[in-house]
Amino acid sequence: MVTRVNAELPAVEPPPPDIGDLNPASAQTRVQFGGLLREVLRRADRSYGDVVRYVEGFEKEVRGASLRSASSISDIINGKRLPRNVQVRLILLTCRVTDPAVLDMWEKARYAVAEREKVSSLPDVLSAREEELGAKAAELQRAVESLSQVEKKLWEDLARERAKAEKLEKELRRLRADYRLTDELKSKISQLEDLLEREQALVDQLKAELQRTISERRHAEVSVALVLAERNDTQIALSLNDAADLQFKRAEYERRAKEDGARKSDVLQQEIAELRTLLATYQAAQHDEHPTVPTAPAPDHKLEALRREIAELRALLATYQAAQHDGPSAPLAVCVPVSEPKPAWWRRLLQR
Repeated sequence: MVTRVNAELPAVEPPPPDIGDLNPASAQTRVQFGGLLREVLRRADRSYGDVVRYVEGFEKEVRGASLRSASSISDIINGKRLPRNVQVRLILLTCRVTDPAVLDMWEKARYAVAEREKVSSLPDVLSAREEELGAKAAELQRAVESLSQVEKKLWEDLARERAKAEKLEKELRRLRADYRLTDELKSKISQLEDLLEREQALVDQLKAELQRTISERRHAEVSVALVLAERNDTQIALSLNDAADLQFKRAEYERRAKEDGARKSDVLQQEIAELRTLLATYQAAQHDEHPTVPTAPAPDHKLEALRREIAELRALLATYQAAQHDGPSAPLAVCVPVSEPKPAWWRRLLQR
C-alpha cells in the first residue's frame, strides 16, 4: 500500500503581516488613517474582494458593517469616510491581524481621529447656525416693526370711524327728538340709520383686523425672544468648543512632549552607561599592577571630568523623567541646562 504523503494536505495559513512599524495613533485625519489600513492590506496581500468575502462569513453577526462592496471599502481606504470600529476590526481580521492588543490600539486610534474631526468641524457648524439664527431674528424683528406700524394705523382708523359713528348717533337722537316728523325728516333719518349701520360694520371690521394684528405681533415678539435665546445657546456652545479645542491641543502637546522626553531619557541613560563603563575601566587601570594590555592611567582631572559629566547627565535625566511624570508646562529644551562640549581626549577615550 502506497501512502500519498502530499495528498490533500490542509492549507497552511500564512503568518500575520509585520505591521509593528505602523502607528495608527499618528493618524491625524481620516485620509491618514485610511492610508495606514491600505498599507496593512498591501503587506497582508489582501484585496477589497477578500475583505468582502470575509465579511460575508459573518453576515448575521455584523449586518451593519456596510462592507459588502469594494466601493465601500475603497471609500474607507481613500479617506472619503471614517470607518466604524467594527469595520476596522473586520479589515484587520481579514489581514490575519488577531492580536487583541493590536486590534484595540487601532480602534482607539480610530476613535481619536473621530474626536479630532468632531472638534475641528463643530466650530463651522456652530458658526453657520449662529449666523442663520441671527438672520432669522433680524427678519422676525422687521416683521414685528411692520406689524406695529399696521397696528398703529388701525388704531387711528378705528378712532376716526368711531368718532363718525358717535356723530351719526348724536344726529339721529336729535332728529328723533323732533316731534314734527315730516316725510323729509323721516327720509333723512332713514339715510342716517343706513350710514350708521355701515359705520358700525366698518368699526367691527377694524376691531377684528386690529385683534388679529395684535396677536401676530405678540407671536412675532415671542419668536424673536426664542430665536435670540437659541442664538445665545449657540454662542455658549461655540465658546465651550473653543475651550475643548484648546484642551485637546494641550493634551496633544503633552503627549508629544512626553514621547520626546522618553526618547531623550533613553539617549541619556545610554550615554551615562557608556561613561560609567569608561570610568570603571580607567579606575581599574589605576589599581591594576599587572595589566594584560598596557594602558596609561588617566590623570585625576580627567577622571574628575568623567564623574562631573555623569552627574550632569544624571541631573538632566532626572529633569526629563520628572517632566514626563508631571506633564510639561513649557518646552523641555528651556527647562534643562545644555551640557558643555566634550573635550578631544574624552572623544578619543570613547573610541577605544
